[in-house]
Amino acid sequence: AAVLQFYKVPWGLQKQVCTIYPNVLEASMHDMQEVSELPEYLQEQIYTHIKLNLLHAVPLLKNASDLCQATIATRMTRILVPPAEYLMRQDEEGDCMFFLVRGMVEMLVKDEHGIEKL
Repeated sequence: AAVLQFYKVPWGLQKQVCTIYPNVLEASMHDMQEVSELPEYLQEQIYTHIKLNLLHAVPLLKNASDLCQATIATRMTRILVPPAEYLMRQDEEGDCMFFLVRGMVEMLVKDEHGIEKL
């Protein structure tokens, strides 16, 4: 299951998935869409692992306790943003953090004339 390996899901959890769904071994399971077809308790374990891996990569949270990171992970939600959609605009006060898992973003900054530039 490539998606489980890509997100470095622990072997014990991968084994549970493959035990319950042996066809996962033969399936291409390259997308998180397939994870959504697993039982809810397995989905939750996989998503929690992925969220904790993302948090471990944030320098600001490097020294945060496991409990602190676990608390943040439980509050993280996954969103899909369509092309050309703004996540936020210049000078807006931020109230959340974004993790780019797949895709790309552009950051536009207004110059002194108010013209947006990359």
